[in-house]
Amino acid sequence: MSGLKQWLSEVPSLVVRLAAAFGALSLVLAGLAAVNPQWIESAVGLSPDGGSGESEWWLVAVFALAALTLLGGALAAHRARHAAAT
Repeated sequence: MSGLKQWLSEVPSLVVRLAAAFGALSLVLAGLAAVNPQWIESAVGLSPDGGSGESEWWLVAVFALAALTLLGGALAAHRARHAAAT
């Protein structure tokens, strides 16, 4: 087993579940920001970009990247744990 797979197989299941949960939350936030870009201004009451919407699209990108990273890592760790168990 390669070093990365070995390391991933030893990640505690709680960490894998938390990564999956935060990844799912990031995916929901990315979707929310993509569908309704003004939600952050409504929720916080601030307009950091002066209403242009640029900040909201950066948030979509950040949340989507976080979702891909967290969910990809959780999936890789889950697969490595499953492969090590068999």
